[in-house]
Amino acid sequence: MVHDAKLLRGGALDAFAGELAVASSDGLRIEPLAFRSIVNLRGPATEEFAKAVKDAAGIVLPIEPNRWNGNGNRAAFWLGPDEWLLVAPDSEARTIEEAVRAARPDEPLLSVVDVSHNYTCLLLSGPRVRHLLAKGCPLDLHPRTFGPGDCAQTILAKTRVFLRALDDVSSFELWIRNSFGRYIVRWLLDACAEFRAAQAAR
Repeated sequence: MVHDAKLLRGGALDAFAGELAVASSDGLRIEPLAFRSIVNLRGPATEEFAKAVKDAAGIVLPIEPNRWNGNGNRAAFWLGPDEWLLVAPDSEARTIEEAVRAARPDEPLLSVVDVSHNYTCLLLSGPRVRHLLAKGCPLDLHPRTFGPGDCAQTILAKTRVFLRALDDVSSFELWIRNSFGRYIVRWLLDACAEFRAAQAAR
């Protein structure tokens, strides 16, 4: 697995840490992840622009739709033809923003915005994770259509989320707007009740 899944350093989901630990089973785990720097980037989808971002931030922009490049600590997610999310270790957002702006000072289409505090991220893993997500997500989550390297803006339980398939075929990152964090966690706890019941019945 590509992540050291540390608990949040303090945030909206701290109160659920115990419930999430209890809800986890041998077929499913739900873990809040530590804060990371998140930068929304907009610019032209050209090789020149991608090279400038790579040189400035050490992140390779994916050009293919709904793909991500990188690893657990530093990555870029495709959001649209001219939009990406850059993810890096905590407290690096300002450094990335300044480096990208310095690399492309005359770029008229450039937008670089620190959105680190907009999101909460959960790591969902285990052989039942696709079954859990399928309860509230309209995407086809079969590994043949949504596997390692894929990502998408989608809906889960009527809420807009961002889903990232990790290198382990049974692991996903679920990015949630902070204001919907408690709602989504409550939904996940309810949705995985059948898995806990099945385990208890063994």
